[in-house]
Amino acid sequence: MMTLSCKKPARTAILLSFILFLILQGVNLSAQTAGGTLEESAALRFVFYNAENLFDTLDDPGYDDAAFTPAGERAWSFFLYRRKLLNLARVLLHCGQGRLPDLAGLCELEKRGVLEDLLRYSPLRNQGYELIHFESADPRGIDVGLIYRPSRLQPVSARPIRITFPSSGSRSRDILQAGFRLPDGQVLHVFINHWPSRFGGEQRTAPLRLAAAECLRGAIDSLKGEDPGALILAMGDFNDGPSDTSLQWLIADGSLLNLMLPLMGQPGGTHKHAGHWGILDQILVSPLLRDRKAWEAGPVSILSAPYLLQEETNQTGHRPFRSFAGNAYQGGFSDHLPVFVDLHYYGREH
Repeated sequence: MMTLSCKKPARTAILLSFILFLILQGVNLSAQTAGGTLEESAALRFVFYNAENLFDTLDDPGYDDAAFTPAGERAWSFFLYRRKLLNLARVLLHCGQGRLPDLAGLCELEKRGVLEDLLRYSPLRNQGYELIHFESADPRGIDVGLIYRPSRLQPVSARPIRITFPSSGSRSRDILQAGFRLPDGQVLHVFINHWPSRFGGEQRTAPLRLAAAECLRGAIDSLKGEDPGALILAMGDFNDGPSDTSLQWLIADGSLLNLMLPLMGQPGGTHKHAGHWGILDQILVSPLLRDRKAWEAGPVSILSAPYLLQEETNQTGHRPFRSFAGNAYQGGFSDHLPVFVDLHYYGREH
């Protein structure tokens, strides 16, 4: 795969990227903004994507963002930042497969402002999206957030869930919980996750991810205590795979179903480390989203389009085409691949 050179004029690169986006996307965005009736809009599409260090160019107090400034190690310029926003919008729209995603959960966001810029300076502009974001205690200053279409999903609640760790000195991203009223009047509770990374060793950091799983489980148990029929969709970069202890414990009592399990054993994944693919980005749902009484979650898809992949340096396969290799700008998208799923409406008597 060709890597765009940073030596070309940045303004030309951003223009070419935008033109290429419009050519390859090939969708009529203006036709996707109307809500329509429930029958006309029976499927809702949910996307999750790790945006890989979506920082703006400002050196903000309280954020560990010095590297992502024009004078920083990564020489992060206004034009490279805009190009990153265009790349992100291109991926989200591709996940829509010809229509706008109804909700997209995102992680590795510096602050609320980068989501505002995504909705202001990309083809997502004027498409009716709104956003939800809370500042977290992550030491790097990165958060989770989401964008949604209020014409399709009406927000009724939102809050951050602070993760409590066994070690008092540990900090990480909050879990974002948001409730949305579906077109038939039911409420869907969405959880956006970005659990602690494996940096420092998978086994040593495993208790941190188990602590995140316990916090998510606690919030879900609280919902089910008030409403046993609560509809739940949890998605994110869990930094563990479906077979790891944290995810297995999360689904052990049957309160959640991991939609990624059928993909295990198949080629590929959402993230590649040390030459091996893993499924770190996942979508889980409550059983009531699989019983075909009202809404049903369809199979999960991983978007592995060729432009999102880069040949390995040893020519033994491909990996996600990321924005940076170390401090060197690559012009890519992310070190993760996005996942998406549809919720289909069948009616209560189906």
